[in-house]
Amino acid sequence: LVEQLRLALAGSGLDVLFQPIMPLHGEEHPQFQALVRLRGSGGQLHVAAELIPAAEQAGLLGAVDRWVLQHCIAQLGATPIAANRPRLFVSQSLASARDPHAIERLRELLERHAVDASCIVLELRSNDVLGAPGEVRHYAAAVQASGAALSLSGFGNTTDMRLLDALTPDYVKLDVDLLQRNDANANEDLRLLVDGLHERDVRVIAPCVEEASAVATLWTSGPDYIQGNFVQPADRGFAFDFGAAAW
Repeated sequence: LVEQLRLALAGSGLDVLFQPIMPLHGEEHPQFQALVRLRGSGGQLHVAAELIPAAEQAGLLGAVDRWVLQHCIAQLGATPIAANRPRLFVSQSLASARDPHAIERLRELLERHAVDASCIVLELRSNDVLGAPGEVRHYAAAVQASGAALSLSGFGNTTDMRLLDALTPDYVKLDVDLLQRNDANANEDLRLLVDGLHERDVRVIAPCVEEASAVATLWTSGPDYIQGNFVQPADRGFAFDFGAAAW
């Protein structure tokens, strides 16, 4: 898999699919999560859960970050009418947060493709941030100063709340394990977490929503957005009617 990834970064084989992030409380500007995929030599489609550990082991995470970000911004630039360009959530790793040229590269890509920075949300994993809060604090401030937004994924425990003393993310994506709890206190704990995030003006995304029954629970718990196959499976384009789908 590592060798296939090296070849894909040097040529073709990597692809990015887009999954809509749907608002639960009214229509808003269209937004999608970018999801990297690798078409293997035998035709097998490898997802990020396979690719990221392999890339990390081989020291290729930074290269994957750069490829995905460049692809996303180029695709936004290819959308002919700027007003129709969605907001894209693009995952980045700790390797990018530590890269002294990352923000300069972001600005150069946006300028080259004539894309407004507000179309980009850079997303870091909460666990990565916990491992290097000082380095990430500098990176996060530079991201937001450039006009892009910041999101933290896998967010969902009391330790993560301490991250908000050092960072001011625009979005958090909740930990899937938190959403899958079914004990007596699960809904109340989720509501309290979401309320605490809203008090800090952080918008909240519930990922991996697969069934309508989950949406009913989330509606009462207060997240701002949902993402998952219940909304729409990931696809290559930006085809989704947010006006018709908004609750």
